[in-house]
Amino acid sequence: MDDINRQLDQLKALDDRIRKLTKERDDLARSILATNIHGIRDKVREALGLKSLQALRDRYGSRQKA
Repeated sequence: MDDINRQLDQLKALDDRIRKLTKERDDLARSILATNIHGIRDKVREALGLKSLQALRDRYGSRQKA
């Protein structure tokens, strides 16, 4: 039983880490999208494995207009 509890604790820790990393990734993608640097959005899209700029916008929102 101790082994099962230990494995459950490990699973919870991994799930927490994944959630934290996902939030960090999403925050970073949103901040990059907010920039107006030519070509950066395509690089972000490619890094995330998305097929189109629209898919990137759908996932993270459009950049804010000035």
